[in-house]
Amino acid sequence: MLSAALLHTALRWPACALGGLLAGLLLWYTAFSYKTLQQACLYGLWWGLCFYGSHLDWLLSLLLNKSSYASRPISYAFYGCMVFYFSLFASLWWGLSFLLRVNKKFFLRLLSSLAGVVGYFVFLEYWGLLLFNGGGYPFANPLIPLSRFPWFLSLVASLSNCLYGPTYQHASEWPETIELVYIAPKKTKDIQQRLYAVYQIIGRHKSEQLGRQLLFIAPESTIPFHINQESWMLTMLQSGLPPNAHLLLGAQFENEHQNLFQAVYCQNLRRIKNIYKKKHSVPFSEKMPPFLKKWSILKNIFLKDLRETIEDNSTEEDDIVFEINDDFIIIPRMCSELFFMCCAKDFIKYRMMKKKVVLFFFVNDSWFVDYFTKIMENVTCIKAAWFGLPIVYIGHERYQKIKL
Repeated sequence: MLSAALLHTALRWPACALGGLLAGLLLWYTAFSYKTLQQACLYGLWWGLCFYGSHLDWLLSLLLNKSSYASRPISYAFYGCMVFYFSLFASLWWGLSFLLRVNKKFFLRLLSSLAGVVGYFVFLEYWGLLLFNGGGYPFANPLIPLSRFPWFLSLVASLSNCLYGPTYQHASEWPETIELVYIAPKKTKDIQQRLYAVYQIIGRHKSEQLGRQLLFIAPESTIPFHINQESWMLTMLQSGLPPNAHLLLGAQFENEHQNLFQAVYCQNLRRIKNIYKKKHSVPFSEKMPPFLKKWSILKNIFLKDLRETIEDNSTEEDDIVFEINDDFIIIPRMCSELFFMCCAKDFIKYRMMKKKVVLFFFVNDSWFVDYFTKIMENVTCIKAAWFGLPIVYIGHERYQKIKL
């Protein structure tokens, strides 16, 4: 169980990054050494219970914060079910890897054991939440803590270049004529106060010199309301926007069928230039999995006082970008999209452009405890190297430029 403790420690405290590698080596050793199928399955189960029981405390904290005192037993029960769910997958995987392990030659046995360990984390990253229609779970990889080392990110970028072709280095440089202005969401449930807070920050920069373009950025759910249905809200924001500025605002969008989407509005010169709608809704936070929708008690815990938001599946929305000027293009992505949907091949045409192309990542990380937010930022650093594009991480507390 030492590997479970080391992996949890490395993910929670990035300064202990080598603990993640040591945890992986210990997993490799145990996958190499167990003798029977029963041993393999039991090891996977106990390892999963130890690791996920501690690692998923961010989920328990989230559940307890969202639930009432009376529904807390349900929150603890759901947390326990998720720990068992991941542990069961670990048990089944170790059992399967034992059955597929080559036992005749030492070297082949060593390689097949390594393949089993690597295969488990690949499966977890891309398909770990299949039963919940949520894709994978990329936040438990032993390599995540290594994102603090430039040599590791360079290694990831080099591997990406070999597979998907080189990226233009000048595209990773930040445009000198553009100044970012970060807008932190006001911590209140009052929509009008949130809106006015955005308007105030914009107003402070109204007298900025016109020779420099301003780019106001506000994270996902800065205004958790469908502002496209309230013209006065849009008018208010646009009236305060300087002519040399763009506003990228995380808010909601409601279509003619009263379907609600998480979205990013790109506004300039008193008009909406474009709207990007989110293509992946987070299970339990933005929508309920189909097979649990009938459980109203769960819906009251996870989506209390909230409307479900759905994915935008329209194909014409696939290539929406925000063109700030002739030389600078922004690719918008939102929260779970980057972790569960985006692949490096999706950005090949952008990384080969001679223009400056940056991926703007709008996140609502206010739900999570601090250490899990840091894991999200570390995963984003690895994604930037793998995609071959610089990323601007825009969260509820801060923003971060992640360069190549």
